[in-house]
Amino acid sequence: MKLDRPVFSSERNLLTSGDNGLSILFFAIAIASGVAIAVAIWQLQLGWIGLLVAPSLFFLLAVLIRPELGLGAFIFIIVIQLTPVINQYYPEIPSPGYPLLGVLGFLIIWRMVIYGDRADGWKRASVILVVMAFWLLSVLVADDSGLALAKFQKFTENAILAFVIVFFIQRPVSLRSIVWALLAAGILMATISVFQNLTSTYDNNYWGFGEWDQSSTAGVTNHRATGPYGNPNAYAQVLVMLVPLALDRLWHEKELRFRLLAGWALIVCIITIFFTYSRNGFITLVFTLGLLFVMRRPRVLSLAVVAILAFVVIQFLPISYTERITSLFQFSSLSSPQQITDVSFRGRLSENIAAWRMFQDNPLFGVGLDNFQVNYQSYSRQIGLDERRIERTPASFYLELLSEQGLIGTLVFMLFMLIVFRNLWKAGRLFQFSGMKNEEYMTLAFLSGLAGYMVFYISKNSAYPNVFWVLLGIAFSIPQVAENSVNSSKPRFPASLKRN
Repeated sequence: MKLDRPVFSSERNLLTSGDNGLSILFFAIAIASGVAIAVAIWQLQLGWIGLLVAPSLFFLLAVLIRPELGLGAFIFIIVIQLTPVINQYYPEIPSPGYPLLGVLGFLIIWRMVIYGDRADGWKRASVILVVMAFWLLSVLVADDSGLALAKFQKFTENAILAFVIVFFIQRPVSLRSIVWALLAAGILMATISVFQNLTSTYDNNYWGFGEWDQSSTAGVTNHRATGPYGNPNAYAQVLVMLVPLALDRLWHEKELRFRLLAGWALIVCIITIFFTYSRNGFITLVFTLGLLFVMRRPRVLSLAVVAILAFVVIQFLPISYTERITSLFQFSSLSSPQQITDVSFRGRLSENIAAWRMFQDNPLFGVGLDNFQVNYQSYSRQIGLDERRIERTPASFYLELLSEQGLIGTLVFMLFMLIVFRNLWKAGRLFQFSGMKNEEYMTLAFLSGLAGYMVFYISKNSAYPNVFWVLLGIAFSIPQVAENSVNSSKPRFPASLKRN
């Protein structure tokens, strides 16, 4: 459903959803022209800076005309971890992430000062500031205040990302663009991982996006895909989030080309989850898809398509993967933690026991932000499971919260996430009463994906928080898109749904 008005008062017809195709065409022409000019500059021996100047100028022009394209590119850059990849493998090349964020920030200020625009939804997103206040409190109680302050600074930077996203995602067309930006990131990363594993080209890191880790299960050595994340579980967590979005677009996109792209994203993301050999990834994938099916019962034809795709995906399932999954049942026959033979399990169990004991010793405020690693060894020696003598983090985000921020900080965060999911659920109902089925389906898919992302945190720490805060920014934006759509079309709907 198209809105009767643009989201910003200063926007013209070029920014309405009807001109989406033309603006994307202009964007493509601008980039192609910029690349051509850049090649000419390169021939003049002006180096990397000269090579990047021309396409950057054309891209800037495209972003000024179509800001959500810039936001989509920025989210794409974050999800594929482009900045860390460039910093590690191509340090001579400047990362486009921070300049692009600067451009988006400039657009926000420009619209607010020059045109008097105000983005709706900032009041809802301001609940982030409450969480920030309690995180700052955990800095004050930390033994190592330097570590705590550095993590709080990173938290502040990521919170800014969420506010930027809230400002720009205000219309259904913007929401759909962001969903496809996420899927595009999944297609890029997962396609490289699938190709690398099927061809066994592990000596090629594919520009930093084909990284892998090595592990052994039942005497079999496995190459665990880590992608640009450097960690198989972190990689699997992001891909699990993308699977319900891909499945939803496969079911509900109207054009065949987009359905094919969604099917591509779905297949490569699921196969790559298998190639990560992540036990948590498998369990969370089942949970996420189950939740999506419960919230949105698919038609028989849709289930048939899923069954066919599942049959295709199973053909790529590594033989040793099932052995790794069955190792999850190791706990059922054990009478004590010391009988666990899996090194990974022993390390994680030690970390989690230490986190719980830290919480028991510091129940209200914890040991301080990012200070688990400072205290771990003193607890680990008492537990006697982990032989490593290095700084560690908990193997559970929620135990990390309890140990570092105590009961108060954990309750604040859980209440914060409850508000996020409550708003998403109400947004889905608003779309439903407005007759906006496509947006309703995207909302439910995103909700199930985010739920899976949070379930994954049960056995994973808070590494790579930038992706998490991007997802939160999108989560805060969706209810505002729903309210803008309702206010524009003026349908009849229950008054209790109008405000959160």
